[in-house]
Amino acid sequence: MKELTQKQKLQVAELVEQGSEKSVAISQVLRKDDKQNIPAIQDLAVQSEKSGDEDISKYELQPEIITDMSCGEIKPNSLKTGSHQPVHYSENQVLTIKNTVARGADDNELAMFLHICKTYGLDPFLKEIFYSPEMKSIMTSRDGYLKIAQRDPEFRGIKSAVVHENDLFTMNVAENLVEHSFGSNDRGEIMGAWAIVEREGKEPVLQYAPFSEYKKNSSTWRTYPSAMISKCAEALALKRQFGISGLMTQEEVV
Repeated sequence: MKELTQKQKLQVAELVEQGSEKSVAISQVLRKDDKQNIPAIQDLAVQSEKSGDEDISKYELQPEIITDMSCGEIKPNSLKTGSHQPVHYSENQVLTIKNTVARGADDNELAMFLHICKTYGLDPFLKEIFYSPEMKSIMTSRDGYLKIAQRDPEFRGIKSAVVHENDLFTMNVAENLVEHSFGSNDRGEIMGAWAIVEREGKEPVLQYAPFSEYKKNSSTWRTYPSAMISKCAEALALKRQFGISGLMTQEEVV
């Protein structure tokens, strides 16, 4: 048995005074410390709940969406929403998260990870969010950003398309306008993708992702180049429109 710290000895003494057998008290203290080897997590959760984040107070349950694959448009079909319920993790759930989707995170990084999960309502048990020890970053996907946007009752949809070298394409950044057309002929190499996110009461956000800047030499990018560059453009627009911070998308780095 490992030697007890002074704090643990005091805890054992208190349990013995309350009538516990010494051996039982020692086991309880050691087991408790093993489960709580993530200092600051619970305190951080409480602080997060008390902070009253203005943006989070507007998040709602995910509305039904319609996806039109032909035009690259995703829009809310219904804005009948309910209140977003804060998430509370048990000690066992925290340990599971630490040993799976947040493997490799130190105590402070784990505390930040749980805070981001709760802030944006992303479920680590559904792998909507995870920690990358290689990148030392908290990761999600374009779908994670989209889930955050869909919880906001101001979300009015997203449009995107992949641009090829033979397409007719112009983008007016100042006016947030895109003119993009193409036919059935050879469209040539992929040049990039654009995306525009609309939000009630705010200017649309238009973003362009150059293919040469974002493409990766991975099997996913080699197999699905159009889908991947489109997701990068959508992630850029969603992140800027809804002020998402503390998260990276896997499409940008995988």
